[in-house]
Amino acid sequence: MSRVVQGVIAGIGFLCAGTILKNQEGDDGHVKGLTTAAGLWMTAAIGVSAGLGREATAVFSTLLALAIFSVMPRIVRMIDRETDEQERP
Repeated sequence: MSRVVQGVIAGIGFLCAGTILKNQEGDDGHVKGLTTAAGLWMTAAIGVSAGLGREATAVFSTLLALAIFSVMPRIVRMIDRETDEQERP
């Protein structure tokens, strides 16, 4: 059982690393794909917990992930607006 979990962790680690990209726009690079990588990790963790018979943990984690991934874009937009307002002379 532990070898299966180790394989899932290693495989998801490689997939997540492949989704993270650093763009060379101007002087400061922008990192993209972190949310996708976090979503892949969360999905793998939920799958492992369901596979190990922890259905309650899997359901709670799914609801928590849905809540976080639906609220975070609003928070990021709010922070971006505040940053844009501060940068304007």
